Amino acid sequence: MTRYGIKQITTLLKEVQNNDTIEEAASKAALMLADAKVLVNRAKKVAAITTTTHEHYRFVL
Repeated sequence: MTRYGIKQITTLLKEVQNNDTIEEAASKAALMLADAKVLVNRAKKVAAITTTTHEHYRFVL
C-alpha cells in the first residue's frame, strides 16, 4: 500500500459516507482503487469497535 496524507484518507471516507461508490471516492481523493478498498474496509472494522457500554460505538464512520 502506498502512503497517503490524512487529507486524502479523510476525503475518501467522507465521500464513501456520503454514499459515493468506492471507485468515485478513490478518484476524488486521488488514491489507487485497491488501496481505497483496504482503507475503507479497515475503517469499517474500527468503526465497529464498541465501548463497554452495550451498543455504544467508540468511533463513527
